[in-house]
Amino acid sequence: MRIGTGATVLCALMAVAIGVIGAGCSSAVKIERAETISVGRAVRAYYDAARARRLTTTVWYPAKGVARGWEAPSVNMFHGNVNSREGLEPAAGTHPLILFSHGARGAADNYSWFAEALAMKGFMVMGVDHHHDTWHSSTPEGTVSVWERPRDLSVALDMVLADTVLGPLVDRARIGAAGHSSGGYAALALAGARYDILRMAEYCARNGKVPACRFGEDVKWWGLLKELDASRGSFRDDRVRAVFAMAPAMGDGIVPESLKEISVPVVIIAGEKDEFVPFADNAKRYAEAIPKAELVPLAAGEGHYVFLDQCTWMGAGLIEELCADATDVDRAAAHRTTASRAASFFSGALK
Repeated sequence: MRIGTGATVLCALMAVAIGVIGAGCSSAVKIERAETISVGRAVRAYYDAARARRLTTTVWYPAKGVARGWEAPSVNMFHGNVNSREGLEPAAGTHPLILFSHGARGAADNYSWFAEALAMKGFMVMGVDHHHDTWHSSTPEGTVSVWERPRDLSVALDMVLADTVLGPLVDRARIGAAGHSSGGYAALALAGARYDILRMAEYCARNGKVPACRFGEDVKWWGLLKELDASRGSFRDDRVRAVFAMAPAMGDGIVPESLKEISVPVVIIAGEKDEFVPFADNAKRYAEAIPKAELVPLAAGEGHYVFLDQCTWMGAGLIEELCADATDVDRAAAHRTTASRAASFFSGALK
C-alpha cells in the first residue's frame, strides 16, 4: 500500500470539515490486487434541463470478466470502486435494473458493496448522485428537498433506457428500486409514498433533538415556498415493481394514507438501534402501514451507517462517526446479509 500526496490528506480533511454524511474524497491510496473482475461500471453525466439538475449516474452491470492482473485501482474514504471496473464488455442478454438512491450528502459509490453484490447476481444497478445533496456539493436546501430524489431517479431511468450502450442491456419489464436513509424514502416514493414537509416540520418542532432534524436548521425556507405544493404530490413510477429500503428516513413526514395504497412488494431493513433515524418512527412505521411490506430488523446493534461501504484506514481515522460500528457489529457480515436478502427479494419480486 502506498500513501498519496499531501493534497490527498487535505482533500480528506476538507470533507470532514464540511460535515459530509458520505465522504467520497478521491484518494491516491492504492491497493494492489490480482483477480478477475466480473462487474462493469459506467458513469454518465446526465442533465435534467427542466429542473436544471445535474444527474451524475453510475451504472454497475454484469460483465464477461477480465483477468485484471496487478493493477492499482484508486479508492476513496470507503472501499468503493475496487471490485468493478469501467470499460468491461457486458455479459450477454438483458438484465433486471435496480434504481438506487444514496443517503443525505453521500454519493452512489459509497454503496459499491451493494451494487457490486447485485451485479454479481445478474442485476444492473443505477445509482444517481442527487444534485446539491452529495459529499462534494451540498446545500441545506438541497438536502431537505427530498421530493426531488424520486424525480431524479425517474429522469435518470429515462436517460439510461435511451442510452445507446446501456439501454439495450436493461430488461424493461424487471425494474426495482432501493436506497438508504433519504434514499430509502426516495425508493418508496417511486412506489407511491407521499411526503408532506409540513408534517415533517411539525415532527421536528416536537423532536428537535433527533439528528435528522438538524438538516433543516440553516435552510432558507422562503426560497422553497414555491416548491411546497409540488413536494406533496405523488412521484409514483409504474415501471418500478419492487422496493428494498435500508433504514428509510422521513417516516414522520409521510402521508399515512399513501402508504396503504402501495401495491408492489416491499422489504425494509434497518437496525433496531439506529442512532440517526429512529427505528420505531421510520422503518417500523413504514412497514406497518404498507400492505405488502416485510420488516427485517437487525438486532446486533447495527447503526445507521452500517449500510455504507467499509472504510479505508484513512476514512476510519478521519470520519469515525461513519466508520465505527458497535462492538458486536460486523459491517461486512451485515453487508452480506443485506445483499443476499436484496438479491433473493428482487429475484422473486421481478419474475
